[in-house]
Amino acid sequence: MKVDKRFSNNRKYTHTRLYFFDERETLGENLFNRHHRPHREYRKLLPEVFERAGLPANTKAKWSQYAGCSMCPCSPGFILDVPHYEIFVTLNNDDNIPLNTLEREVNNANHD
Repeated sequence: MKVDKRFSNNRKYTHTRLYFFDERETLGENLFNRHHRPHREYRKLLPEVFERAGLPANTKAKWSQYAGCSMCPCSPGFILDVPHYEIFVTLNNDDNIPLNTLEREVNNANHD
């Protein structure tokens, strides 16, 4: 997992936005998966992300399908209760996170 924290000059948002990307995805998969992100799995990674980004461990995070764009669900992510940063988390094969919630449901059904 790679964590990239940047100061945000975007005056539109007063709270930090945290976005997850998966390097295993193609562009087409990324567009499809935006509506099916495994945010419950991502939430499990937040303590490590907060540590790497230098944020307090007690930082509050709320998932929003509209985190990066209030007009459409194109940029889902977490909204954090700390000001003025954008955090980009890139996942890789070692992180063992499903690409989307549909993949997780299929994997769970195959194990039953």
